[in-house]
Amino acid sequence: MRKVHVFYRVYPGNNGQSPIFSNDKMRLVRFCLRSFVEAFGTASPRVTFILDSCDAGYRDWIEKHVPFEKEILSFVGLGHVGSFFKQVELACRLEQDDSVFLAEDDYYYLDGAGPKLAAAMERFDFVTPYDHAARYTPEQENASCYVSFYGGHHWRTQCSTCLTFGAKVETLSHVKEIIFRHGISDHPMWLHILRKSPRIFKRRAYRLYGPIPSLATHLVAGQLAPGVNWEAIWKEKMERWSIHPGAHD
Repeated sequence: MRKVHVFYRVYPGNNGQSPIFSNDKMRLVRFCLRSFVEAFGTASPRVTFILDSCDAGYRDWIEKHVPFEKEILSFVGLGHVGSFFKQVELACRLEQDDSVFLAEDDYYYLDGAGPKLAAAMERFDFVTPYDHAARYTPEQENASCYVSFYGGHHWRTQCSTCLTFGAKVETLSHVKEIIFRHGISDHPMWLHILRKSPRIFKRRAYRLYGPIPSLATHLVAGQLAPGVNWEAIWKEKMERWSIHPGAHD
C-alpha cells in the first residue's frame, strides 16, 4: 500500500459549535490531533500542516506530539477558503497515483481509522471518514446507493460530505477547477463533482464513499456521526491522556 499524504489545516478561530472544548480552540485542536495520531499510527502518513494565522504554540505542540514525517507551513490570512485551496494546490503537485487526504482541524478519529481510510483510497474515487447524520433523514433514507465491504469495513456511497476527504492525486486534479469554482460550499461542490463522468471510467460518474459505522466525526453539536458513543470514547481518552478541565495538556 502506498504512503498516504495528509494535508492538515489548522486555524485558531473558534465557531463555538463543538460539543467539547467549545471555547478553547487550542485544546480542541490538540485533542483532535491526538486522535489523528493514534488512528493513523500504523499507516505512517506524511503530514503537511497548513497553519493559518496560528501563534507559535500550535507549531511547538505539533513538533513535539506528532511523530510522523511532517512539514509545517505557516501562513497569515488565508481564511477558510484560502487554506482549503492551499491543500488542494499542494496535493495536486504530488505523483498522480499517490493517495492524499485533506483534513480539517475539528475532526475526532477512532482508533484504527487510518489504515482503513488508506485502503479505501486505493479502491474508491473519493472517501470521507464521516458518516454524516444527514444520511439518516427521511429524505435520504430511501435514496439509492452502492455498498461495498473493503479493508475490513463497510462503505456506502454518499451524495456529499464536508471538506475532509481523501482521493488519488489524479482524481483530485481532474476536479480541481470544480473545487475552485465552489470554494467552501461543500454540498453544491460535491453534487457537481459526482455528476462528472471522467474519461478514464467512461461508464459512470465519480463516487464518494463513506464508512458504516463512521470512522470519525465532525465536532459540531447535533451533527455527530450516529451509532458511536462518542461521549464515552472521549471520556476514556481524556482520562488516558490526563486531560482535565483547565489543564494545559
